[in-house]
Amino acid sequence: MELWDMKGHQLAEMIQKKEVSVSEVTRSVLDRIRFLEPLLNCYITVLEEESQTLAR
Repeated sequence: MELWDMKGHQLAEMIQKKEVSVSEVTRSVLDRIRFLEPLLNCYITVLEEESQTLAR
C-alpha cells in the first residue's frame, strides 16, 4: 500500500514508530497530486515547497 493511500491513523502510528517520516508522507502525497492533477484538474494551488518545508 502506498503512503498516499493510507488512512491518517495508520500514518500517525507509523510516524510515531519512526517507520516513516512526515517528509516521506508529504512527498508521496505531492507526487500523487502531480500525477493526477492533469487528469482531474481539481487543485487551484498546490504549495509544494511550503509543504515540504513544513514537513521537515
